[in-house]
Amino acid sequence: MSYSSDIREKMAESVPKKQCCCRAAADGIWVSDSDSCAVRFTETGGIEDFIRSVTVTGYGRERVSIRSGGNRIVTVSSDFSFRRTGRPDFRCPSCSSYYLKGAFIAHGRMSGPEGPCFLEFSFDTAAEAERFAGTAETVIPGVSVYFRRGKYVVYYKKSEAVEDFLAITGSTSNAFEIMNARIEKQLRNDANRYSNCSSANLRKAVSSSLRHVEAIRVLYDTGKMSLLPPELIEAAKLRMEYPELTLSELSKLAYPPVSKSGMNHRLNRVCEYADDIRKMQEEN
Repeated sequence: MSYSSDIREKMAESVPKKQCCCRAAADGIWVSDSDSCAVRFTETGGIEDFIRSVTVTGYGRERVSIRSGGNRIVTVSSDFSFRRTGRPDFRCPSCSSYYLKGAFIAHGRMSGPEGPCFLEFSFDTAAEAERFAGTAETVIPGVSVYFRRGKYVVYYKKSEAVEDFLAITGSTSNAFEIMNARIEKQLRNDANRYSNCSSANLRKAVSSSLRHVEAIRVLYDTGKMSLLPPELIEAAKLRMEYPELTLSELSKLAYPPVSKSGMNHRLNRVCEYADDIRKMQEEN
């Protein structure tokens, strides 16, 4: 069973008691431009019972003709429109939840916690999609509509919106699954970024230390080290003694201690003196 099927069957287990909530759920199911329409589903659980119950309770048996066909198809015919001219009339706080439940049971699909996060609803016409999107946006912001493979798809891509949808429709445990998966992915990504950043910083520190050591050796080999200012001589000696330390660690060993930028400035000046010596040697 797919993750979407599991969610649908769980949603179908909870049939609303209030007529207004049943009507809201039916409005979510029968989002159609026709007075006679069908809903197809693949689950073997109580989906059909849910559809029948909310439709008949919400609108009355005398106003709705609902029947089943083969291959798990439920068809409804009516002498009225399921609020197709405007948004559903939510009369209590639970109505919006059941509206989204009905829409997902009949038209929805979503990813499991292990994959890229998305929630989508497929409709036959642009008018149906836009009508549903307008209502869904008032409940959970961030909805989009696009055309794919002959269907108009209303979708959410942000995991926060999917979590909100599951929480609003009563699928709390699934909401926590998605939330935990998102947090785990974020922690893993943060760890990878930190590792990559640490590796890059280490390579940079090693390269910088090698440059300093080579410059200091030039000064010692040419007997020019003693001509440098005392603070530069101290910085050069510290670098030669502790080539593995970072600039931040090296700066704390100076007397008196200096800032990281201060130690960096001193060693850069040492490198400049060495560069001048190299140029003179090349000219001669």
